[in-house]
Amino acid sequence: FLLSALRAKELLEKDRDYLIDEAQQVKLVDAFSGRVLEGRRYADGLQQAVEAKERLPCSNQTRPSAQVTFQSLFRTVPTRLAGMTGTAASDAKELNDVYSLVVVPIPTALPVARKDYDDAVYQTIDAKNRAAAAEVARQHKEGRPVLVGTTSVEASDAFVERLRNDYGLDCEVLSARPDVAKREGAVVAQAGRLGAVTVATNMAGRGTDIKLGGSASDVARLYVEERLRGGDGADLLGVRGRDESLLEISAATHDLVAEARKAAVELLEDELEEGVADLVALAADGRAVSKAPAVLACRKAVDAVAGDVGEVLKEEKQQVEALGGLYVVGTERHESVRVDDQLRGRSGRQGDAGASRFFVSVKDPMFVNFGGERIANMMKTFRVGDDLPVEAKTVTEALSKIQRKVEDFNAEQRTNVLKFDDVQDGQRRALYATRRRLLLADGDEASSTFTRWVADSIIATARSVDREKVDDPDALLATRLGQFFGKAPALDASASKALRDGDADALAAAPAVAALAGDILERVGVARPMRPAAESFTKVALLRLDALWAEHLLNMNYLKENVQLRTLQQTDPFQEYQREGYDLFQALQTRVRADAVFSMVQMARAG
Repeated sequence: FLLSALRAKELLEKDRDYLIDEAQQVKLVDAFSGRVLEGRRYADGLQQAVEAKERLPCSNQTRPSAQVTFQSLFRTVPTRLAGMTGTAASDAKELNDVYSLVVVPIPTALPVARKDYDDAVYQTIDAKNRAAAAEVARQHKEGRPVLVGTTSVEASDAFVERLRNDYGLDCEVLSARPDVAKREGAVVAQAGRLGAVTVATNMAGRGTDIKLGGSASDVARLYVEERLRGGDGADLLGVRGRDESLLEISAATHDLVAEARKAAVELLEDELEEGVADLVALAADGRAVSKAPAVLACRKAVDAVAGDVGEVLKEEKQQVEALGGLYVVGTERHESVRVDDQLRGRSGRQGDAGASRFFVSVKDPMFVNFGGERIANMMKTFRVGDDLPVEAKTVTEALSKIQRKVEDFNAEQRTNVLKFDDVQDGQRRALYATRRRLLLADGDEASSTFTRWVADSIIATARSVDREKVDDPDALLATRLGQFFGKAPALDASASKALRDGDADALAAAPAVAALAGDILERVGVARPMRPAAESFTKVALLRLDALWAEHLLNMNYLKENVQLRTLQQTDPFQEYQREGYDLFQALQTRVRADAVFSMVQMARAG
């Protein structure tokens, strides 16, 4: 809990790693996509530590019922793994090492026309942000659409405020905030229009191309969707910051939208708000065959709106192309080259014109933490002023080397996580196999398993007796077995030898043990005549297994934290984790069996 408190205070930042929503709930943010991770919470007390840090009521701590890393999960897929992304090449080695996947670059259908400028490197963060804002304002004045990429919600808010205060620019924002995320489709649909300025917290996984001049089909679909909900759709007919709306809807189109709304209301009734998106998506899909009046009415409305705005957007596309296409401005290098490539890749799609430039500072956290002082010292040596950028391939390459160093460090961390999870993965597979056997067992197999677990419980009880410190260990063992089972089984010579050897299979075959197990099952059957005794055992075993597995996961997480500190003792944390993790798993299996058997004994006594 102390480590969680320190981590929450020093390492996790509001509006970067998490944000606070309208309901005063802590929401986690995906560092790569910039989206809220709905339903996800920090584990091991970290969620409560963050809530305490933000002076919010602490929620109840949850316990994991199961956990798995993405790497282990994907490797369980029996069929061949495959994927497609535009930025896999930078992580080709890791994909090959972890998943045995070869990355094959596919040539683009059209030549890439985007121009990627060298980074503009500044002495201070403030100078960098001023220069980036000035560049955005200059491009906007010419009418060129600009996409600004930041690394956090906080940085987005600060940059938008700077554009608003210094240049009077009112721009669109894409971030993890729930109210902003709702308008994501509308923002992306308009981001390529003449004079548009969009500030985005990471641009991975948005799923929509930014089309030069705007997308008539996307604008039409979103406009009809908003009108069906009862809105006026005015925001979709112009770009924020423009003096007049460039998109006009004809009277005939207005009538078609009104008819579509009427049909949607009749179809969806009270579920209008929830069903509109699916209805319009079906209508906008030209391949979908439907004779439903509401779908046909919506399809006519979408086509009409797309036709009205298409001509204007076609003209805008020509103007934007003449200006050089979408201009991407990065306000900071990300720790992953892939994320930077994803931001650049929003421009120059399908052979379109475009450009990108990153504005960075030697005081950016990544360069401060990973060796950017050499570049900073060089700038001081040459007396480079705060507001004077350094733009040279050698400096850009030096910054790229630092970025690759950070990537290698993060990749090593992921490899280390996978290495530790491989230990838990073996345990997970063994326990899930046991669980599956219990679920699928018939009556005879369940009875046989119970007899084996009775033998295991006898062996575990025998091992708890320290024979060297007790005068009469056999008497103590008999007493403990009597306390556990109600009576101690009378073991013959061969059974006693199996007990000493710890041979559970041989002990389970002993007549005395088989009779003891059979007697317990028989008494449970009498006590619960509506359910077979074997079925009762299966249910009890599964309940104990699930509860104790959840407890074991917590113990393994605590162990992982603990062994990291043992490097101070010159020991290998991984070997310590393997050894103690094995002991914990053996103890878990013993306890599951003993608890399930003891529960059956209690049920038998109750009868």
